Parts: sequence; C-alpha cells; structure tokens
Amino acid sequence: LPDDVDAAVRSVCAGVDAVALDVECVRGTPVLVQLASKHGIALCRMSAWNGNCPGALQELLTGKDVAKVGANILGDAALLQTAFDLEVRNCRELSLMAKAIDRGAWCASSADPAADIALSKLCAAYLHSDLDKTLTTSDWTADPLSAEQIRYAASDVAVVRDVAGLLMRHPSSCSVDANLYSWRLYQGKRYRNDTERGAGRWKVQSLAPR
Repeated sequence: LPDDVDAAVRSVCAGVDAVALDVECVRGTPVLVQLASKHGIALCRMSAWNGNCPGALQELLTGKDVAKVGANILGDAALLQTAFDLEVRNCRELSLMAKAIDRGAWCASSADPAADIALSKLCAAYLHSDLDKTLTTSDWTADPLSAEQIRYAASDVAVVRDVAGLLMRHPSSCSVDANLYSWRLYQGKRYRNDTERGAGRWKVQSLAPR
C-alpha cells in the first residue's frame, strides 16, 4: 500500500495503453482502488484522501489515452464518478471483451448476449485456476488491512489484467471493434467511446456484441 499514491499510479500506467481497475467497497462506498499493468500492482486506500481524488488517479480516470479494464467496470467507474464528481472515460468491460473477441466460447452459452460473465468464470477459462472470492465482503476499512486482504485485492486485479492480456493476444482481437466493449460515463450514463456530443445531448448506443 503506497504512501505516494501519485507515484504508484504513474508507475503502473507508464507507457501502457490499458490498466486493470478494481474497487473494493464497504456498504456501497468505495474504499480501495486497485490498479494493475505489466509494471505491477498498486493498492490505493481512499480513507486519507478526504474526498479528493489524487492528481495522477484523476488523470487516469478522466483521460482517454489509457483504457481502464475491469469486471463490472461500469459499476466501479460509477462509484468513483460519484465519489469524486468526475467523468470516467475509456472503460472496457472484461466480459464484453470476451464475448466480442472469443465469440465461439461465450456467445452461445448465455441467452442474454449482454449478460456479464463472472470474473471467476473468466479466470477458470483463460487462466485455468480458481478465484477465491471469500473476502469480498470483509472489512476493507480495517487499518491495517490483513495480509489475506492485501493478497485478495492484488489477486483480483491481477486476474483482470492477465485475462485482458490473453484476450488482446487472441487471433480475433485485431478484427474486433473495441467500441463493442468500451464506453465512457457522463452524468451517470454510459456512452460509446466514439460518440460525439452534439445538439446539446448525447446519443446512447447499445454495447451488446453483434
């Protein structure tokens, strides 16, 4: 858990076009932000921020150059948007990535083409390992966090990073439009990344794989 959040965020984001993002909550309030890339993992506690988003994290969340990838990324991004009153841009949903890129494995397995795939299922399918979710509802406000909580939080975001990396190396990834699984948040609603604002309103577009 870094003392210098700005330095930790910039280290994870240096020279990459995507980072894994996860958020741990207590009673619907975000208390821990997890980031991961090929450079490593950063676990950032929000308790000392007094409602202010650190500069480097704000740049990451609101910037369009580095994609934020996650399982239920829309929910996590909405929590951060509410907490810090900012627009979260260039989000990528991991389960929609799987359905768009690896259609043969997932699209025939659900009656609802837009239904999320649990991170544990993605972990089993692509990393061939079980994902322990027993600490999801533990006390993330504890100070200090236990060694088990730290391992859990790091493992969760590392799985997102590793699954996303495998999907981006999938033979079909180059031929799939990233806008099928990407969006931004604006005033609590999701919009396709390529949507332009015009005539005083935004046009909402479907994100279901075609």
